[in-house]
Amino acid sequence: MNRLIVYVMKALTWIQKQLGLSSYNPQRPLIHFAPGLNWINDPNGCVYFDGSYHLNFQYHPHGIQWGPMHWGHAVSRDLLSWEEKGIALYPDKETGMAFSGSAVIDSDNTSGFHPDGPGLLAFYTGHIRGKAWGKALQQQCLAHSPDGGLTWKPYAGNPVVPNPGIPDFRDPKVFRHAPSGAWVMVVVAGREVLFYRSRNLVDWEAAGRFGDGYGLPEGIWECPDLFALPDPRNPARQVWVLTVSILGRTKPEFSPVQYFLGDFDGHQFLCDHPASDIRLLDYGHDFYATQSWFGLEDQDRTVWIAWANHWAYANDIPATDWRGVMSLPRELSLGVRDDRLHIKQVPVRELDDRLIAAPLPDRATSDGVHDIRLRVPCTDEGFAAVRFRFGSGDLQVRWDATDRRLTIDRSEVSRLGYHPEFHKRPSVHLVCQTGEMIDIRIILDRSIVEVFTLDGLVTMTSQIFPGTPVEEISIESSPEVEIRNAEHRVIDLVRKQ
Repeated sequence: MNRLIVYVMKALTWIQKQLGLSSYNPQRPLIHFAPGLNWINDPNGCVYFDGSYHLNFQYHPHGIQWGPMHWGHAVSRDLLSWEEKGIALYPDKETGMAFSGSAVIDSDNTSGFHPDGPGLLAFYTGHIRGKAWGKALQQQCLAHSPDGGLTWKPYAGNPVVPNPGIPDFRDPKVFRHAPSGAWVMVVVAGREVLFYRSRNLVDWEAAGRFGDGYGLPEGIWECPDLFALPDPRNPARQVWVLTVSILGRTKPEFSPVQYFLGDFDGHQFLCDHPASDIRLLDYGHDFYATQSWFGLEDQDRTVWIAWANHWAYANDIPATDWRGVMSLPRELSLGVRDDRLHIKQVPVRELDDRLIAAPLPDRATSDGVHDIRLRVPCTDEGFAAVRFRFGSGDLQVRWDATDRRLTIDRSEVSRLGYHPEFHKRPSVHLVCQTGEMIDIRIILDRSIVEVFTLDGLVTMTSQIFPGTPVEEISIESSPEVEIRNAEHRVIDLVRKQ
């Protein structure tokens, strides 16, 4: 049935092109990055260089399902409008597919690859598939770019970190650890994180490890990230944030990305909270493989992006000639709630520069990006909801005050039966005091919705697949819940930076 749906959609697209009809695609977002053609997954090699944000990503250039992994490449000046630049890394006959990794700026030419000025280096996992998946060989490889990230040359001495004898060993995240004067590589190994150190970005030695007994009790860890954020209780202190995604979760009750807060001395990560304290990054279904940008001009700013999908159904979602989308880039900080530190995520400030106020509902601007903001009280009963009406059904973001739960209900707007897990309703319980005002921000971009609440301490990200643009937007509530400060903004498609 899934293949039949895809074939029918492809046929309809072909007929439209032959008849010269509109090629409007209600699934293709306007400000979330999606490929022009074929499959994408994890963001890779996120680096800011020479005035541009570079986004590389896992890419299969020959189909709309996962296949031999390359690195695709796109650039942006404002994190919202992206231009694809072609394939950055190809599978190699010696090291295999180009799995996930990161990129850095070698400003001082410590590697020796760029004697004429700052250059870019990419670190990635070379994956050689064996006769069975468990027999695969994964090693960490290096490539350097002579032209600012447009083309890459794999290092002749690859791998720079050989496999230590384990089946899952991948996704190097590299950064400069200034306090200890070394480059650090973070690699996942099964259900652990391993740390490596280097002075020249080529020769690496093993350091510490973290993970034993921590995190959700299932799956394989992948796509790590590690960076420091100021402690809002003591700005002089830097809190280190370690994130990992979980491969192998088949039931998407929530997006399987977890994080740990603590200290990092360049060798070891020490977690501040007990192993039983599970921290999740997003409570929607579709937020995975986060990666932060290296080299931002504002060194006090941390921005990352995620693949907005879930492996449970990623290969099956409706698509004709492309499949996969990224989340909005998000700015990161730390906040305090319930006497505990949490990650805060908000859309990048560049988005606010592109939004303009609009009446609600506004059919004239219904085909676009909708930004709804409102505040609701934490009460003992009642509800509030924002309803987006499509021709195929309604999308609802609902606050149930009785059990203090925020829910995304996409079950009606995406009726195609391509996967039984897709129609579950992701939700999160919000701890709040009676009378406290809860802020809710909803960003809808055609086929993806992102929800931010508690000033960004809680987020939810989910795909939807409508067959038409939004026809109507309404805000509803019971008498017990008084909605305040409701605002509606839309994207200004004319203004580009």
